[in-house]
Amino acid sequence: MGKNNWRQIITFMGAVLAYMMGSGFATGQELLQYYVSYGYQGILVGITLAAILIFANWGFAKTGHQEGFNKGSEIFNYYCGDKTGKIFDWFTTLFCFMSFIVMLAGAGSTLEQQYRLPLIIGVIAMAIFAALTVSCGLNSLVEIIGKVGPILAICVLLIGIITLICHGVNIESNIPRIDSGELPLLKASSNWFLAGISNGGMSLLILAGFMAKLGSTTTPLRPLMTGQTLGILLYAAISVLIGFALISQVDFIAGAQIPNLLLANDISPLLGYLFGLVIFAAIYTTACPLLWTTASRIAEEGSVTFKLVTCILAIVGVILAISVPFDILINYIYVLNGYGGAIFLIFMILKEIRVALYHLIIKALGKRYTPPPKHKG
Repeated sequence: MGKNNWRQIITFMGAVLAYMMGSGFATGQELLQYYVSYGYQGILVGITLAAILIFANWGFAKTGHQEGFNKGSEIFNYYCGDKTGKIFDWFTTLFCFMSFIVMLAGAGSTLEQQYRLPLIIGVIAMAIFAALTVSCGLNSLVEIIGKVGPILAICVLLIGIITLICHGVNIESNIPRIDSGELPLLKASSNWFLAGISNGGMSLLILAGFMAKLGSTTTPLRPLMTGQTLGILLYAAISVLIGFALISQVDFIAGAQIPNLLLANDISPLLGYLFGLVIFAAIYTTACPLLWTTASRIAEEGSVTFKLVTCILAIVGVILAISVPFDILINYIYVLNGYGGAIFLIFMILKEIRVALYHLIIKALGKRYTPPPKHKG
C-alpha cells in the first residue's frame, strides 16, 4: 500500500475518531453514563458499540459509493424506502441538531468548570467557531477534524493511563459499590446490552449522512473503509480504558459535569489547565459535522442560503444550550435517540440480507450479475 493510501487511511481514521470524540466523550460524561455505571460490563458495551458502528459505516460508505448520492441523507431512503426513509432523515436531522446543542453546552460547562468563565461565553465561542468552519464546506471539515482526531485520542489516552497507574488499585473495591447502586450515577439504560445498543444507535445516526457522502466522493474506497474500521476500534478501546480510569476515581468524579477534567487536575493543575483546551477542541471536532449535517439537509452546501441557515442554527443552539444542564442533555438526548438509531439498524440489516440473497440467487442461476437499478430516492 502506497504512502498516499496510508495518508488517506490515517486522515479518515482521524476524522471518524474526532467525530466520535465529542463533548460526551472528551468531558467523560458520556463514559460515566454508558461505561462506568456498568462496572466490568462496560467492556461489553464497548464491544457492542464497535460491532454496530463497523457494520453501519461499512454499509454507509459502500452504498454512498455505489449509488453516488448527491446528499448523504439519501442513505435513509435507500435502506428504508421513500416514506420511512424521510421519517428517519428528519429524525436524524433533528437529532444531529440536538446533539449540536449538547456540544455547545459541553463547551460552556468545560470553560466554566476549569477557567471559571460564565457558561454563555464557552457556548457562544463554540457556536461561532463551528458556524465559520461549516461555511467552508465538507472537504475543509474532513481535513481539519482528521488532523485533530489523533492528537485528541493521545491526550485522553494519556490521562486515562496515568490515572490507572496511580489509582487502578481502587477498581476492584469500587465496582461492587457501583453494582449495588451505592453511588449516585446516571445510567444510560437498565443493562449493558441496551446501553451498547443505545450508544451504537446514537452514534450511527450522526455518522450516517457524513459517511455516505464521504463514500460517494472517495475513490478508491479501501482507504475510507480501513480508516473508519481502525478509528472505531480505537475509539471503543479508549472508551473502555477511560471508563476504568473513571471507576478508579469514582468517589472523586461522581456527580461532576466534566469528570475527565477532574482526573487531569488530580494529576497536575497545569495539565488540567491544558486539558481544558483539549476538551474544547474535541467538542469542536464533533460540533462542526453535526452542524454541517443539519444545515446541509435544509439548504444546498456552499450557497448563500446554506450559510444563512448555518448562522440561524448556531444562534438557536446557543439559546437552548444555556437552558438545560449538560449531564441531563446527554442522558435524555443521547439515550432516546440511540434507540431510534437501533431501529434504523434493523432496516439496514434486513436490506443487506436482501441484497446478499439477490447476489446468491443470481450466482446460483449461473447468470451474469446485473446490479439492481440505482435508488432514485
